[in-house]
Amino acid sequence: MNTPPDPILPRHDARLIPRPPRRPQAAGTAAPISPSPVRPQFPADDPDNPRPSLPRRRTPRFGCGIPALAIGAITLSLVLVALFLPPLAFHQVIRDALTGAGPRPTRDPLAAHGLVFEPLAPDTPVEAGGLALSVPSGETSRGYRVRVAALDPADYLAGDVPETGWNCAPDLPDGHALASRVYSLLQEGAPPARLSLRVVPVEGTALERGLELRVWNATHTEWEFVPGQIPAGDGSGAVLVEMSYLPRCVALFREPPSARILGVTLAPSETFDPARLPEGARLYPVAARPLPDGRLQAVLPAGVEPGGVYRVIPVVQNFDDPAVIDVATVRALLADPALRQEHIRAVAAFALHEENAFAGVALDYRGLPVELRPALTAFVRDLAALLHAGNATLTVILPAPVFDAPGRRWLTGAYDWGAIGQAADQVAIALPYDPGAWEPGGAVESLIAWAIGQVSRSDLLLEVSALSIEDQGEGLFAPVSPGEVLARWSTVQLEPAGQVEAGRPVIAQLAGVGGVTLRSGVDEAIATSYLALEGPDGSELRRLWLTDAAALQARLAPAVRANLGGVLVRDLWRTGTLPGLAEVLAAYRVGTGAALDTSDLVVMWTVRSGDTVIEQSATSPGAPFRFEAPEHYPAVSVEARLDGAVLGHAELTIVQPEPVPAPPDDDAATTPTPEPDTADS
Repeated sequence: MNTPPDPILPRHDARLIPRPPRRPQAAGTAAPISPSPVRPQFPADDPDNPRPSLPRRRTPRFGCGIPALAIGAITLSLVLVALFLPPLAFHQVIRDALTGAGPRPTRDPLAAHGLVFEPLAPDTPVEAGGLALSVPSGETSRGYRVRVAALDPADYLAGDVPETGWNCAPDLPDGHALASRVYSLLQEGAPPARLSLRVVPVEGTALERGLELRVWNATHTEWEFVPGQIPAGDGSGAVLVEMSYLPRCVALFREPPSARILGVTLAPSETFDPARLPEGARLYPVAARPLPDGRLQAVLPAGVEPGGVYRVIPVVQNFDDPAVIDVATVRALLADPALRQEHIRAVAAFALHEENAFAGVALDYRGLPVELRPALTAFVRDLAALLHAGNATLTVILPAPVFDAPGRRWLTGAYDWGAIGQAADQVAIALPYDPGAWEPGGAVESLIAWAIGQVSRSDLLLEVSALSIEDQGEGLFAPVSPGEVLARWSTVQLEPAGQVEAGRPVIAQLAGVGGVTLRSGVDEAIATSYLALEGPDGSELRRLWLTDAAALQARLAPAVRANLGGVLVRDLWRTGTLPGLAEVLAAYRVGTGAALDTSDLVVMWTVRSGDTVIEQSATSPGAPFRFEAPEHYPAVSVEARLDGAVLGHAELTIVQPEPVPAPPDDDAATTPTPEPDTADS
């Protein structure tokens, strides 16, 4: 049996019908506004066609006699009418009947019911009560007309809707509130290939949690999120989307407060400590790798117990080290439809096996080339459908896209964010390691602003690392243990060095290797401390960003400000994480402020002689360690450690001071020596 859902975030219901795929974009690009993944709702043979039900006239089938019968009927009627008309009127009726001139009956049954349509073309947009419909330049529309019916939220919720021409169900998405009028749409004629929709929220709408555009999907009977964007510099809260069809119903919704999903990954090399897992958190053990034949190589890390008090969602990924990614295996699996289906069945069987009791599965396939975009989309869609049928969830971890500055667009490569977000339950963004990306208005904020236009913000997670980050130069950043890094950078320097007399004071401190120096500092903009390695000329050679409690809290803040669904934290169990991180995560989970652990990075100093520890003390990396040269030991070793890593050591010889001769006795020096008595001699 699967584990129960989070108490504040109900799990999605099983969906037996897979959601339809989204039309792929051009290879290697990600348009600022994506077409909707929801299928068109107005095909001619659609049983749910939104046109009002009107009586249909049936034409009798008389075969080849139709012309003769029609002529006879017309003649008879004209003769009867002629009996009551003047001669000139009689001839006029005959002329009009034969030529088709004169008044004609209304052919548009919708217009007969008072439903007025307006033409929609590139030069004639349609606006109605906060909704603007337009045809992008370059598109053609011949005789295309639309009708827009708009209802205020209060009227819609009260069920006060028009009797005809209304297609919108009264249901609302769970936890959402209406933020605009509700628009019911009808169309006539041949629609263009693309349509642009802009919807403005009603006056007084609170925008702090963000708005999302949703359309009614009659197939799934639900309001579905549509990828869109908020135009830059538009303070109205309007959402702009581009679609390949005219939807039945459109409305803006205000997102509910974030459920604050907290996920923590667990690598096979890490030691699982359940006590450090905050209450209500989900555990994502890295448990499986894909094999060339479609099967999985799966082993749960030690200590993980599926079906316990925490939800277990194993991760299937194509790497052990993010620097060494296995692209070839995934490429072969996705490119071959038969292997792809075999792989889908293997992943679903692993997740749904009754002995596992997993809540779902997470997919982390990175480094895939753009030509696999359609195949990857189909894989995610089909896998999600199979998991949902078994009441399990799918989380997809996506690498951060690359921003193309000249084109002002995000390049997503093989990953169709809109389609993947439509199929999966959660989408986690693997954020860059560079701490500078968290600066106000920086890369992380820009990426989030774009991502919430592609995936519903309630389904978005931010993936961050709990380890400190080393700036290795040339734009390379890596999560590291501070002790391992400082062990490469530093050595122990003693003053005096080499030899000292017993009882004399000695100063020990860390110094850079090869004459360089270590400097500490804090970047207030991102609330992150650092240690910098500087050359003799003062130039910075390396920087170690310290992920302490304050830094981690600052990196979770964008998820809170954007009202995202939650966060996914890597490396929490790795050697080298700093104190206080678990407390920060627990506070994020319940939405309270954390009492930050403000303790500095601790360097442990040890003075020993052989196996005998003479003295120990802890300091911050930049602070000196002072001790007194011990007596009774000919030599000592001074060692510095951080997180178990030896940062350096130095040997010190202890010499005993030279004995100081006793000062002369003043009284003895002034007393005259008696003369010998020579009288008796």
